[in-house]
Amino acid sequence: MDQKSAGVLSGMLLGDREFLQEESKIDFRLGGLTHVLAISGLHISFLGNGIFVILQYAGLPLAAAAPLSAIMMFLYCLFAGSPVSAVRAAIMFAVMTGARMTKRSYDTLSALALAAILMLLYEPHILFYAGFQMSVAAVAGAAVVYPVLNGMIPQDFWRRGSPEKRYLEKVMEAAFLYISITLATVPLTAFYFYEIPLMGLFTNVVLVPMTGMILCAGVAGSVVLFLAGMTGIGACGRLFAKISLFPADMLLRIFGKIAGAIRELPLTTWICGQPSVPQLFVFYACLTISMILLRARRRRKKLPGRILRSEKTLRLLPYLLLSAGIFILFFRIHEPLKMTMLSVGQGDGLVIQHSGTVYIVDGGSSDESNVGKYTIIPCLKQQGITHVEGIFLSHGDADHYNGIEEILESIRNKELAVKVKYLMMPCWMKEDETGKRLFQTAEKAGVKVRYLSAGDKIVDKKGKEMTIGILFPGEDYQGSGNEASMTMELELGSFSALLTGDLEGEGEKNAIHAMKDVDVLKVGHHGSRNATSEEMLKICSPEVCLISAPRNSRYGHPHQETLDRIKNAGADYFVTKDLGAVTVISDGKQYRIIREGG
Repeated sequence: MDQKSAGVLSGMLLGDREFLQEESKIDFRLGGLTHVLAISGLHISFLGNGIFVILQYAGLPLAAAAPLSAIMMFLYCLFAGSPVSAVRAAIMFAVMTGARMTKRSYDTLSALALAAILMLLYEPHILFYAGFQMSVAAVAGAAVVYPVLNGMIPQDFWRRGSPEKRYLEKVMEAAFLYISITLATVPLTAFYFYEIPLMGLFTNVVLVPMTGMILCAGVAGSVVLFLAGMTGIGACGRLFAKISLFPADMLLRIFGKIAGAIRELPLTTWICGQPSVPQLFVFYACLTISMILLRARRRRKKLPGRILRSEKTLRLLPYLLLSAGIFILFFRIHEPLKMTMLSVGQGDGLVIQHSGTVYIVDGGSSDESNVGKYTIIPCLKQQGITHVEGIFLSHGDADHYNGIEEILESIRNKELAVKVKYLMMPCWMKEDETGKRLFQTAEKAGVKVRYLSAGDKIVDKKGKEMTIGILFPGEDYQGSGNEASMTMELELGSFSALLTGDLEGEGEKNAIHAMKDVDVLKVGHHGSRNATSEEMLKICSPEVCLISAPRNSRYGHPHQETLDRIKNAGADYFVTKDLGAVTVISDGKQYRIIREGG
């Protein structure tokens, strides 16, 4: 078994992703198969029932096989690190085996409620864990929504069918089960992960049934390998283990090929953004009422009120309610202007949204690794951004571009469902080594490159017209680095903001003639001593200054002298090290500041 397959098998059997290759993680995420790598009801059901059957075949009575299989599942949970989804599934499995042993009926919702209560009594804080919420919601969807959806097709329709029709019935049941679980969990998926895999129906119907075979083959091979080590038969035992793991290896290769092929398809993922908590509640209310109505129609129950007794109402209202719930869940209002300075440590990153059109100004960090992957991309997803009109790069320092480079690489490797139209750099970066490398990366990602200089203007006429004008440097400017940072002025109605990159020293002196009064100033070079002079503050006269700087900066950013100059100029300042991300929202007349978390 190769390293890639071994990593996937380790994830499937133990929930351990340490050996899982990054490529496999992406394939599983885009294919809607991440749940396969989390020890959950799928694993407990396959393994627990398998052990129960084996124990019975071995001659153990029901009174012994049932509790033994439950105990083994609890031990399996402990061995896998006791993830909440596994503990929930193990408790429910124990209830089910108890029902078998006592010859009582098993009720999924009652078992789920018992599992949730026991877990919350032991660890109340898990109520706020995404894993706990999604695990409970998934089971609730399977227990409540699935019977309603599956019951929409009359049972006698399948009974009269051919073997092919019965096979289609199994496929339809699997599809209904996935749709039911998706309806119950999609609000939480959107709330915590900001994106929804669109190929999940296909992958779960086709690939999840293979998971049981992979688990059984993987367990068999692992047991043989363990026994070989215990008995000391060495090479012979390893040979048996290889033989027993061969089916799992073959299935994993097929699994991986299909998941990898899906990644190459367009529109595998929809970035939906993060809904608000009230939106979640409205969706779940609509889902609950629609299921009640569908169930009533199926059972021919009379509902109160003349309108609700109408056959047409019962037929249409559930679907209208569900459609309304979905619409409300994903509804977003676009502000005329929303400008967010991200908290990226020692670096810069600004996301500008104008009536749905998005621009990014810089994006990098020198003290936070993978800032593109862990900060900028999640921000885009959280805001539901699928298209970026342009990325402005002020200059070629790593703490301004390395996150942008990660975004371009992610687009190139089809890991990110965000399209970027333009990468825009100052004209002097055409001959710069960093600029050349970024040009090549952008080309491979299908992103056009533009070089800008003083006098150039980006005009966005969507909604109220917004302009981003380049003030500095000019095409004939000979400098580079911080002092040649591309300086821009953003204007929307009477609101204006000055964005200065790392502008300081001589560069600031050369650019100051093009500056004018603004409302908001993005302070240059993280608030260093050599940036944002008294003369500049006098000319710009900002009301608010935004500073991107880390806690305990090794460079002493922002410098106290700079903060004093800003204070003496009568401006307020907001620093990311103290407040996290800072957002400016404006309608072109007035503006307000929102700190991270409100």
